[in-house]
Amino acid sequence: MESASNGRSVIFPILAMNMRYSTPAELSTFITVTSDFYADLGPYYRALTDAWLEERAREKSDES
Repeated sequence: MESASNGRSVIFPILAMNMRYSTPAELSTFITVTSDFYADLGPYYRALTDAWLEERAREKSDES
Protein backbone atom coordinates (compact mmCIF):
# COMPACT_ATOMS: atom_id res chain seq x y z
CA MET A 1 0.00 0.00 0.00
CA GLU A 2 2.71 2.48 0.90
CA SER A 3 4.41 2.01 -2.46
CA ALA A 4 1.12 2.77 -4.21
CA SER A 5 1.31 6.28 -2.77
CA ASN A 6 4.95 7.02 -3.62
CA GLY A 7 6.24 6.26 -0.13
CA ARG A 8 3.62 8.40 1.59
CA SER A 9 0.86 6.85 3.58
CA VAL A 10 -2.23 5.93 1.62
CA ILE A 11 -4.46 7.24 4.42
CA PHE A 12 -3.85 10.92 3.67
CA PRO A 13 -5.40 11.00 0.18
CA ILE A 14 -8.43 9.20 1.66
CA LEU A 15 -8.71 11.75 4.46
CA ALA A 16 -8.26 14.59 1.97
CA MET A 17 -11.15 13.28 -0.13
CA ASN A 18 -13.40 13.39 2.92
CA MET A 19 -12.35 16.79 4.31
CA ARG A 20 -15.12 18.66 2.53
CA TYR A 21 -17.85 16.63 4.21
CA SER A 22 -16.35 15.89 7.63
CA THR A 23 -15.08 17.73 10.66
CA PRO A 24 -11.50 17.26 11.86
CA ALA A 25 -12.87 15.36 14.86
CA GLU A 26 -14.68 12.95 12.56
CA LEU A 27 -11.64 12.54 10.34
CA SER A 28 -9.33 11.85 13.27
CA THR A 29 -11.10 8.53 13.82
CA PHE A 30 -12.26 7.88 10.26
CA ILE A 31 -9.36 5.50 9.58
CA THR A 32 -7.77 3.26 12.17
CA VAL A 33 -4.60 1.25 11.70
CA THR A 34 -3.86 -1.79 13.86
CA SER A 35 -1.44 -4.68 13.87
CA ASP A 36 -1.12 -7.84 15.90
CA PHE A 37 2.64 -7.66 15.36
CA TYR A 38 3.39 -3.95 15.82
CA ALA A 39 1.78 -2.61 18.98
CA ASP A 40 2.91 0.96 18.28
CA LEU A 41 1.47 1.10 14.76
CA GLY A 42 -1.95 2.39 15.84
CA PRO A 43 -0.61 5.23 18.01
CA TYR A 44 1.96 6.06 15.31
CA TYR A 45 -0.72 6.50 12.64
CA ARG A 46 -2.96 8.38 15.07
CA ALA A 47 -0.13 10.85 15.70
CA LEU A 48 0.49 11.20 11.95
CA THR A 49 -3.21 11.78 11.34
CA ASP A 50 -3.45 14.39 14.11
CA ALA A 51 -0.40 16.23 12.74
CA TRP A 52 -1.81 16.09 9.21
CA LEU A 53 -5.16 17.48 10.38
CA GLU A 54 -3.41 20.28 12.30
CA GLU A 55 -1.45 21.22 9.18
CA ARG A 56 -4.63 21.30 7.07
CA ALA A 57 -6.27 23.53 9.70
CA ARG A 58 -3.29 25.93 9.59
CA GLU A 59 -3.44 26.01 5.79
CA LYS A 60 -7.16 26.74 5.89
CA SER A 61 -6.72 29.56 8.42
CA ASP A 62 -3.92 31.04 6.29
CA GLU A 63 -6.32 31.15 3.31
CA SER A 64 -8.84 33.21 5.31
